[in-house]
Amino acid sequence: MNSKIFSGALRALIVISMLSGIFPTTSFVSADTSTSSQAPDPSSSDAIDFDYDEDIAALDNDIVPKKKRLKLSSAADDPQSPLNNWIGVPESNTGTIKFIRKKGKLLEYRKLSKQKMYGYDTFQGACSTGKNNFYVLYDRVKQKCRIIKVNAKSYKVVKVSKPLPLDHGNDLAYDSRQKRILCIHYGRNPRRISIINPKTLKLVKHVTVPKPDESIPGASDNFIRSIKGYTGIGYDSVHNEYIVSIQGARHYMALSCHFKPLRVIEVPKLNPYMRQGMTVKSGFIIRSLSPYNRTYNQNILQVFDMAGNFVKTVKLGRGYEIESIYFIGKNLFANTYRSYWKAKYKKVYKLVNGKRKKVKVKYYALRRDNNLIRIRNY
Repeated sequence: MNSKIFSGALRALIVISMLSGIFPTTSFVSADTSTSSQAPDPSSSDAIDFDYDEDIAALDNDIVPKKKRLKLSSAADDPQSPLNNWIGVPESNTGTIKFIRKKGKLLEYRKLSKQKMYGYDTFQGACSTGKNNFYVLYDRVKQKCRIIKVNAKSYKVVKVSKPLPLDHGNDLAYDSRQKRILCIHYGRNPRRISIINPKTLKLVKHVTVPKPDESIPGASDNFIRSIKGYTGIGYDSVHNEYIVSIQGARHYMALSCHFKPLRVIEVPKLNPYMRQGMTVKSGFIIRSLSPYNRTYNQNILQVFDMAGNFVKTVKLGRGYEIESIYFIGKNLFANTYRSYWKAKYKKVYKLVNGKRKKVKVKYYALRRDNNLIRIRNY
């Protein structure tokens, strides 16, 4: 090898080595609490499960674009707002979660609302009036939903609706001025929003939200053509508007209380996650997202101001799927879902040494758990 080339290569290696010492790579290690939808190996553990008692903290490292300059008025004007800590803070942080228990037992709302497996067995949208919480339980076969009403203090089920034609029931929002619940359908009727009476849990009416035209701010021809429907909804009580997320685009849109499109809220492109429910609070749009793949493998919140500026990501760990989020006063909650295979035993008759005997046999049954969490340190 030419001595000059060798000398140059050696110098490059030394520089790289020095830089590695100055800028060490941080490694993030976490016990993987994720569950599998596949049946476990019978020779391994009897159930795929994880410990709910520990607060789950996120440990991966999301890359997000630089934050724009923010013009925040609602939160800044309210010194008691829990969201004031989102102003001028790092763009990513780790939140902690605690699963809600009563008398030491984890609350599971499929059972508490007396719904059977393979029926109304999967949490979707959620919202709260402050006094009562409302959750969607979805039947994936019938494409219908029940809404359960739960006392916000005691966590007791107050009422369960009859089956409602809400398709996927992807998200809920409570309109505190008009005293009504809004439900995003998704699924078969992606542009439909339904109005639900919070007292009776009866369907009031369906509304098909019209596509905007180019006269509203931010509505380009490409954006209008990209709209396939809506996936989330939050109520902005300050301006008496609904903020909806767009199926087919990453952006949001403001609607009047009469469901008329008002303006497009453009947001920057971020890492891919599965979009779930959302809420609006103190001048912020807060979106819950669940794992997308092995790289983007945990639940997070993405926060934007009302102009669409990115504020931050809050990491919330793995082992469950966040479905929707809601505030009760200053406290942030979420409803979650997970499915897994659990070992069970039954007695069956078998031939043993030529004789018919009753023996204990292990089998695996699908379980779907619908739980609540409180989110802290966000």
